[in-house]
Amino acid sequence: MLRLKEIISFFRQKVWSALLALVCVFSAFGYYVHTEKQLDHAYESRYVSYQLLSHLRHSSDDLTRMVRSYILSGDVRYKRYFQNILDIRNGKIPFPDDYFNAYWDMVIVGKLSPPKTGGKGVALLEMIRSAGFTQAEIDKLASAKQSSDALTSLEFEAMRLAERSVAESDVNRLQAAQMLLTNQYHQAKSKIMMPINEAFMMMDQRTLKAVNQAKIASSISRVIFVLVSLWAVFFMWRAYRTLRATLGASADEIYQHISRIGQGDFSVPINVAPNQSVSVLAELGKMQDLLYTHDEARTLAEQDLRLNKQLLVDAQRIAQTGSWSLDWQTGVLIWSDEIYRIFEVDKLHISPNYELFLNKVHPLDRAEVDRVFKSSVAQREPYEIVHRLLMADGAVKWVHERGTSDYDADGLPVFSRGAVQDVTERHDAEINRRKTETYLTNILNSVDEVIWTASAPDFKINHVNAAIEKLCGLTQQALIADGESWMRLIHFEDLSSARLAMLSVFDQGRVTLDYRIVLAGGEVRWVSDHRHLVYGEQGEPAELVCVIRDETDKRLAANADRESKERVIQMLETSPIAVRIATSTGDKVLFANKRYTELINCSPGTVMGRNPRLYYANSAEYEEILAQVNQGYSVNDRLVQLVVENKGSVWAMASYRPVYYEGEAAMLGWFYDVTDLRKAEEALLQSEALAKQSLEELKYQKFALDKHAIVAVTDVKGRITYANDKFSEISGYSIEELIGQDHALLNSGYHPKGYFKQMYRTVANGGVWHDEICNRAKDGHLYWVDTTIAPFLDHNGKPQSYISIRTDITLRKAAEDK
Repeated sequence: MLRLKEIISFFRQKVWSALLALVCVFSAFGYYVHTEKQLDHAYESRYVSYQLLSHLRHSSDDLTRMVRSYILSGDVRYKRYFQNILDIRNGKIPFPDDYFNAYWDMVIVGKLSPPKTGGKGVALLEMIRSAGFTQAEIDKLASAKQSSDALTSLEFEAMRLAERSVAESDVNRLQAAQMLLTNQYHQAKSKIMMPINEAFMMMDQRTLKAVNQAKIASSISRVIFVLVSLWAVFFMWRAYRTLRATLGASADEIYQHISRIGQGDFSVPINVAPNQSVSVLAELGKMQDLLYTHDEARTLAEQDLRLNKQLLVDAQRIAQTGSWSLDWQTGVLIWSDEIYRIFEVDKLHISPNYELFLNKVHPLDRAEVDRVFKSSVAQREPYEIVHRLLMADGAVKWVHERGTSDYDADGLPVFSRGAVQDVTERHDAEINRRKTETYLTNILNSVDEVIWTASAPDFKINHVNAAIEKLCGLTQQALIADGESWMRLIHFEDLSSARLAMLSVFDQGRVTLDYRIVLAGGEVRWVSDHRHLVYGEQGEPAELVCVIRDETDKRLAANADRESKERVIQMLETSPIAVRIATSTGDKVLFANKRYTELINCSPGTVMGRNPRLYYANSAEYEEILAQVNQGYSVNDRLVQLVVENKGSVWAMASYRPVYYEGEAAMLGWFYDVTDLRKAEEALLQSEALAKQSLEELKYQKFALDKHAIVAVTDVKGRITYANDKFSEISGYSIEELIGQDHALLNSGYHPKGYFKQMYRTVANGGVWHDEICNRAKDGHLYWVDTTIAPFLDHNGKPQSYISIRTDITLRKAAEDK
């Protein structure tokens, strides 16, 4: 196991190192891609900045060209284009497609369409701000746009001059053209172009610097990526050579061995060279030997399974209970042998189906049975019903039937199952019981105790036996008619406490009280009143039962015995022997002398009323002694072990006798402290006990191994790395389908949330987990397995894999459910 831990630790180190190398390569590559993107972004930002500045400059030139063309030609298109240019620059209409590629030259000659005036655009200055221009550059460009907007006023004035009266149109056009050729106009144009040129120089230096910085970063990242890649290749080559030596064989050979073992073939030995003792191949050989042992255990478990199946058939026959299952997909109904016997149907000549079942039901019960079953399926609830069967010879049987169903994700029934028990004898017994009720009533009237009952909700007396008249002179009818008539008989000194005690029965469920009653002639008698509640099906109080016994004669006899008892108690208190008197049930101390309290190291006030069983190290031994005493036998010189607080184990030679104490059967015991003698004897037997303990542990290990047959191995993440044929057979999945999956594939949904989390915490902390699990096979049916899961730990005590050994207990669970 230590070598396997070392191998696993080595593999883990190599895997983490390989992952680290890959992370370094990917990180370097990611940084390289990032710097390349930063370089692309710098180029793109420089290009966009050039375009935006060029557009601002061209928009001023385009305005001049359009106004001059309009004045010289009088073509209104140029005036409209002039306004379009202003609207596009100010964001009143959207930019046309291909606006930066000699757009207006193409529009004028009709090769491109004029801009659309519908919709909202983006102002050119806003686009410049969004493009990352500095504030100084934006201030320059805003100044240029302001100058350009001022120049448009002069250009609008020139166009208005050209549009004046037709008679002087040529003169007006000439004057308007001269306005656009004056030194004032060119000075205004220079005020537009100068800040644009300054902003251009600032932008060019800024974007060129960003591009150069991005180039340097990209070159550095490229060099880093190449160096890291070369280092990773060299590291992976060394790791491959080391891992090949650690495996002990080629990967193909290891795979062939694993495949053969996974198929349950343990016949081919795995030869390991002396220098490969610490390798995966060596550990695989050990695993093959272990699985071979488990395979033998599985064979024995299959034999036990066949025996258990026969025991189940016998148990169903003895209990007169049969089981059935219905597959809703195929409509196949399966009966156990006992159902064929109950229904008196020949198994060899008749195939069961739902119609056959209904035909066997008594005609008067048939509709109700059909309704209950179908309602159970529709409402997705278990059902239970008692009904009759009509046999071919006219005989009638009574059966008790229970059933439930499973459903798919859409809520449709998939599988129904249930049990049918022949309760004919029990039903006949119930009829006989009712016949005896009248007879029992007559018996109650013949006893000396007064017995009366009162029913919910008002708990008025509804029945009382004839003994009431003998005890106090009240008739049965008088007490039933007036329940308070009994309370009026209670002695005035006892009335208040008796009434409180009687009411406490509704809180405690059962009370016993003693009080006096005064008869009509003034005679006083003592009675013992025992009351208890009978609860209904919902746990609510349904009936109050009261038993009243005349205790007068017993009280007189008790007074006579009191003085004798006090003398005996005084004698026991002064005895040098530890003496204790307990109830016949053995659960309460009635008397203990001073020597006994010293023996158990307890004060007199604490020991009285306490359960003496708490002091016995072996409670079964105490039960055995108690049984003998209650049968009237004495137990002499019995060596018992007591567990005493602050003293540890105390050994005593004890004797016990049945006695009567305060009128009740009790158990008298006296004890001699022989602890010192016992310690010497224990020292001699210690070595023998240790040997027996080791033998018992070996027996338990062999028993556990013989009881498990389904084997699976998973990695630390719960993925199945090995599954034997029995696992594949019971789950319905092939071994190839199981490998790589986790056990959630078999989750039936039966167990509550958190159940498997608790299981994982146990084994992940190095513990062994054992319980019964309900799984779902590939075809949808449920099966139960008794499961033991244990971890394989590495040299650090951490789980490196888990092995689970399970036994199919489906038939046993089905029998328990019935």
